[in-house]
Amino acid sequence: MNESYFGAQKFSRLSQAPACAWLNGALPALDPSIVTELGKKDPAQYTYKIYLGCWCEDSQHLVPSFLAIAKEFAIPTKHIHYIALDPDKKSPARLEEKDQVNFVPTFIVYDGNKEIGRIVETASPNLESVLLGIL
Repeated sequence: MNESYFGAQKFSRLSQAPACAWLNGALPALDPSIVTELGKKDPAQYTYKIYLGCWCEDSQHLVPSFLAIAKEFAIPTKHIHYIALDPDKKSPARLEEKDQVNFVPTFIVYDGNKEIGRIVETASPNLESVLLGIL
């Protein structure tokens, strides 16, 4: 992947990277009962920072689930920040060091400027359930 795709990226640019073509695929179905409960928490009011690796199978599995959540709840694009890491889990500006990110994907959830939770590398039974626990 071209080095210019690493670091903080807009989704539109990141999804153009050949290695990130999977970002343009079909979105997975979400658990309807969890979606109902998640809706009561208003996910669109929070801000999300997503560290991912286009080369990473866990990112390829979990990031589309987040995209489905973002679509379901109309989370504003200005509330979602993507940081693409290289296979050594580094970015040009070393943002991952500031946020103490060692694994991808890492989803950091903020209420205002305060971090309220993280989802790191896995989400069991699914991303929406773990997010519900944070919100």
